[in-house]
Amino acid sequence: MPFDKVVAYVNANVDIGGYAGIQTVQNPNDISVLLNKNFALPPGWAPNDLVPVGEGWQLRAEAAEQFNALKTAAGEMGLTFFVRSGYRSHWSQTASYNAIVQAGGRATADIQVARPGHSEHQLGLALDLAHRAGTTGPLSTMGFSGTREYEWLVENGHEYGFILRYPRGYTEIHGFVYEPWHWRYVGVEIASAMHTERIATYEEYYGRYLNPKVIAANMLQPNRSVVYFNGAATAFEAYSKDGGNYFKLRDLAFALNSTNKRFAVFYNDDANSITLIRGLPYTAQGGEMARGDGRARIAAPAELRIFLDGTETGFTVYSIGGSIFIKLRDLMKAIDVYVGYDTATKAITIDTSRGYEEVLL
Repeated sequence: MPFDKVVAYVNANVDIGGYAGIQTVQNPNDISVLLNKNFALPPGWAPNDLVPVGEGWQLRAEAAEQFNALKTAAGEMGLTFFVRSGYRSHWSQTASYNAIVQAGGRATADIQVARPGHSEHQLGLALDLAHRAGTTGPLSTMGFSGTREYEWLVENGHEYGFILRYPRGYTEIHGFVYEPWHWRYVGVEIASAMHTERIATYEEYYGRYLNPKVIAANMLQPNRSVVYFNGAATAFEAYSKDGGNYFKLRDLAFALNSTNKRFAVFYNDDANSITLIRGLPYTAQGGEMARGDGRARIAAPAELRIFLDGTETGFTVYSIGGSIFIKLRDLMKAIDVYVGYDTATKAITIDTSRGYEEVLL
């Protein structure tokens, strides 16, 4: 197992084992809270903003709004989703768990349903989904993973903040059997980052980015410098860390597209790589040059291979909110564009009429 994954799993307490060393979460109201066999809800906690989402079930308001938008988008593709389970109270989760214990024993129950206090359904942020109305019986017999609905969710669920919480092949990490029907709302930013970085489990994401022990080390501060692009003050979403400035890759490609330093951007999800080709026009994807919100961001170097004209680079890149941010000087040096910094005005200059100069920012 790669070292960074080992560190992530240790940070998420995966190495301790299920229902051992249990910690009570301090942020149960936070959309990003991790709840599993090692993290439990405070006794008596329940969400206070539940709203209906169909078939008699409820979710927290933000998750419900996004699920309704998801259903609308899927419906336009001729797809349908029906809620088989949403929010469950502590009492309801206890009944569900005890029923499996009585039917098959505790060991069987512990890989099929969470113990009370450890269930994401108690958060009001988890859904069990079916593709047919009125389905009853075990969800494992519904064949959801073989449907167009499931495939659509895998490709698009992150755009609405939902992740497949218990993917196949990761039982030793998340602790449960494969559940293609169980989708957890974590917010669009986190879900998109997991999709972009191909992080399979929420335990790994938490261990990389959300554990208090690693937050400080992985914090990127908003860059507040004025940026002059070919003489014009231009707003970029950018961040600073360890003396480096990180700009959104697609923003830079968009800005450079009208110059002789333009480059195209190609993503290869199968190879987990990005290829930049100089001289080709950049195809805008929408959202380029959008302003950031001025907040610091938690991020770590993205596990992406970056190629320039077919040659692999050593660029440092971060994934923030599903977008790739690249170290400005890495890219400008590679494509031979001048970058300067005025210490008096705290301004960054990007000038495509001049070549790159090796000076410190």
